Amino acid sequence: MSTKAVGRNEREDVTLQYKFAEGSREERASFNALEAQKELQVSGRLIVEDTFVGKPINVVIRLGSNKPHENPNPAKIVFTGTIVYYDGKQGEQIVNITKEVALPKDGSDIDLELNITEDQYVAYLKRNHVIEFRVLVYSDLDADVDLLLTKKFSFQENEPVISIPENVPEKETGSFKVSFKNPLSIPLTNAEFAVEGSGVIYLQRSPKQTIGPQQTGVATFEYKEGKKLGNRVVKAQISSDQLETIFTFKEVKVV
Repeated sequence: MSTKAVGRNEREDVTLQYKFAEGSREERASFNALEAQKELQVSGRLIVEDTFVGKPINVVIRLGSNKPHENPNPAKIVFTGTIVYYDGKQGEQIVNITKEVALPKDGSDIDLELNITEDQYVAYLKRNHVIEFRVLVYSDLDADVDLLLTKKFSFQENEPVISIPENVPEKETGSFKVSFKNPLSIPLTNAEFAVEGSGVIYLQRSPKQTIGPQQTGVATFEYKEGKKLGNRVVKAQISSDQLETIFTFKEVKVV
């Protein structure tokens, strides 16, 4: 904090005329006195369970006062979930909830349970993203945030299943299947399977199909005629209008 000096064209530092020196005994005593006036000193934890696509995201906000208190006013909680894309840019906000929570007066913890349903996030599954959850806690009557909790969340993925023997004869021709169960309550449209595996199969793609809600789609593929002996890896994927492309791998042995 400064002002123009009296009688000369210079800056004069007047900080110490308005506050105690930073780190001084007087400054720390003043700060501690302000903190002691707060009825609540809140600590907390944000817990987000591992979740597969199609299931509700279960969230637990665990809060408690750092000391016993007699504050009759509840703490205000603002809980948000925002899409964050692979390049770090923020997208749409899929949830915004405000609640009041009375913290136990003995200083013990309390759990606030929330969930985000499929219909709140399904529109964003096709795009590469995470969900950033935030909790802002206002424990006093002022407008200051007393606690901020954050957590980034990604879904667990249901993978395609490759139904192929572990041992594949070198000169035998034949076919194998790849399947995928739709985890959503809406159809997967333009669902396309693809496989490849050096020395075992050529790159192949299936005809596009629609896989109904909670139904299983299947595609059939052919072995390569001239296979190479030894351990090989088969890669399979499925893409659709509703989900990001999902990959899976399986090791086989050409004998």
